Amino acid sequence: METGDRARSRATFTFDIAPAELFDERARQFAAWGIPSPTVSRARAGITDMWGTGPRCWVPVWGRLAQEAEAAGDWLRAAQLWGAARFPALATPERHEAYARQRAAYARATTGRRLPVRFTRGTVRLPMDGGTIPFPVHLMARRRRRRPGVLVLSGGSTPGRSSCTAWPWRRRWRRVCWWCPSTCPAPARRRVP
Repeated sequence: METGDRARSRATFTFDIAPAELFDERARQFAAWGIPSPTVSRARAGITDMWGTGPRCWVPVWGRLAQEAEAAGDWLRAAQLWGAARFPALATPERHEAYARQRAAYARATTGRRLPVRFTRGTVRLPMDGGTIPFPVHLMARRRRRRPGVLVLSGGSTPGRSSCTAWPWRRRWRRVCWWCPSTCPAPARRRVP
């Protein structure tokens, strides 16, 4: 099956939530992603529907803001805004499109640019139900390591995150911090001692 066919065959998962309630809960999180607070306020003022496709709906409003950033050549900001457009879940075809545009904008933002971290992408095999499953990972490290860092695991289901605490690589990190933007009930800004 081609990637496009797979995306069209996914079932949608939506739930009742008023956009204003989501902004009450997540506005700080959007700002923590790097989206300026005035831009978050513009999105909040423009959105009246969470799952629709009209001009005052979640994806189109964030998408217009992302397109403004693209037009200005600010590809990292565009990636952040497309990420907000796909939030809180890849529940509709429009959010799948926003996710594709987020990845494209991020690739454009980082092409030819030296990032403050080194990173590699890969997979690790994790035990599950008597077998193993592939689990994608992004490993990041400071270019010059000064002291033990913080490992941040993002997203996924609570059981999936909980089972990670016994992984052998955990010993290499001084702190483990969970950041789960689509599943945590409160803004995911946590102070790590």
